[in-house]
Amino acid sequence: MPSIFTQTLAFMAFIAIPLAHAATPETLAECSSANAPFPCAPTHTQPPDPKPSEPIRVFGLRMPFKTSPITGRHVLSLTTEGANTWSQTLAIAPPGDDADATADLPDSYKIYGADGVIRSGRLQYTTRITDAQEVEVALNMFMLVNGGSWADFLVSDTLIEAFHTSYGEDDLFDRRQNGLNKAGIIFRDRDRNVMKLNDGDLFLGTVDIGTTKYVDLIKNERVLLTLNFGAFAGIPLNSFNSHLALGGSVGSALSVRLGEHNSITTALALQAQHEKVIPIRESKMNFKDNDVLAAYQFLIAYNYDMDGGGRFSGGFEFYGPSSPLSKDKNPNRAELAAAHYTSNQVGSDRLLDRKFDSLINSSEYISAFIALKPSGFLNALTFYLFVQEDWKVFKSDDRGNRAFVGSTNAQDWKVGVKVRGEFGDSD
Repeated sequence: MPSIFTQTLAFMAFIAIPLAHAATPETLAECSSANAPFPCAPTHTQPPDPKPSEPIRVFGLRMPFKTSPITGRHVLSLTTEGANTWSQTLAIAPPGDDADATADLPDSYKIYGADGVIRSGRLQYTTRITDAQEVEVALNMFMLVNGGSWADFLVSDTLIEAFHTSYGEDDLFDRRQNGLNKAGIIFRDRDRNVMKLNDGDLFLGTVDIGTTKYVDLIKNERVLLTLNFGAFAGIPLNSFNSHLALGGSVGSALSVRLGEHNSITTALALQAQHEKVIPIRESKMNFKDNDVLAAYQFLIAYNYDMDGGGRFSGGFEFYGPSSPLSKDKNPNRAELAAAHYTSNQVGSDRLLDRKFDSLINSSEYISAFIALKPSGFLNALTFYLFVQEDWKVFKSDDRGNRAFVGSTNAQDWKVGVKVRGEFGDSD
């Protein structure tokens, strides 16, 4: 992880330092004038920062992806998303266990299954305490639904399977075999504690509190290179997590002006968090194996600055978190669980190895987004639209002829919108 960050930062500096001295005297004079058509330094893209809605991850701390301090005194943002999840119910054997999964599973087996659409919302408030430091608090909320509503159509089983059929892969992941547009999530840990979510259940994630410090390494009319350092805490509001989580992040962002209105931004962040720091309440579920998790985030975006202070941005985000479950040298193994453990998700074992691998290996996601900050009276608002997919969906099999062979569906297709509003004096 550190080597990736160091190499990326060095690459950013390699690009930025020559460009830092490339401005012409005419550009400097125009930038310093009172009626300059663009700011005297480029500004970084503010990421939409969609986090995956995998059932095993939604209950924990969700650290934000940062590039630069807010420009106003305060920022209030609301993100709402819908994401499809699908996994046949698995009985996960402990390392070295050779027994078959039966109706009466040993205590040492974990149970996991997920089907439906997870609606999520994140309400976040950020305030600047200095020109280069800010603090924030965010609330994460979720609801499990079956995806049959018009509001969930874009992430429904119906649309996803219609797409698979058009691609020539009818019922690629056995959704139709088990019934479309159902909802149900089940966890059972090795102490036989059970947590079930049903259609319409509302559940909370965490209250996340954090602070971020920014340091500009290069800042002129052509180049802006910024480092940031963050510390965060997640207070659990659910029975899945019982402990306070703490985490930290380090990141860099590089923006280069390509012309009067055009610029590009690249950014990288590395994150690590400990899920069990201080007990908050009595533990009712002990499903995760790994208390320490890590992740990377990367962004590349194009920006067009409009007259009147507006901006259009479009780009991609990449997110790769490590797994909360253990991959042992003597690996765990999975069997399809007996039907009475859940009302759905029981079918063929054609995809079993892939489903299980998705739980014990790190995930990777790609998001495409557009963002619009209008000129005029709506200039304080920024509107985002984004989609997210499992990055491994593009992996091919040994024959190289199935684009979807790497997909895990722990989270399948996601669609979301975000509204970000700045208010208060910027001074």
